[in-house]
Amino acid sequence: RMVPYKPKEHIMPIWMNTGYRKRLRFRFQNSGREDLMDFKARLGEREMWKDTRQELVQMRMAARVLRRFPNCDLEALQERFEMVQMDKLLRWKKIIGESLTSRDV
Repeated sequence: RMVPYKPKEHIMPIWMNTGYRKRLRFRFQNSGREDLMDFKARLGEREMWKDTRQELVQMRMAARVLRRFPNCDLEALQERFEMVQMDKLLRWKKIIGESLTSRDV
């Protein structure tokens, strides 16, 4: 296999070579170009959607538990599903089961 560089053994490891680390420090800076800012915005939006989706998945699972066991303890449910906001869950109409409780919407 051909490589465009000649492999060589360095005298000093990178963690000891402070001069080379200082030179590398500014190599990968974000220059604030329009395409980079667009990429960062899209990446942040994608990560936000992942978090929102995970929260909604946990909300559906917690609603399923409340439908099946209407008198379950909310503190135990909060420990099991950390991302769920209980006040938001109790206002959600998907928690209504066959038996009526005081929590039904």
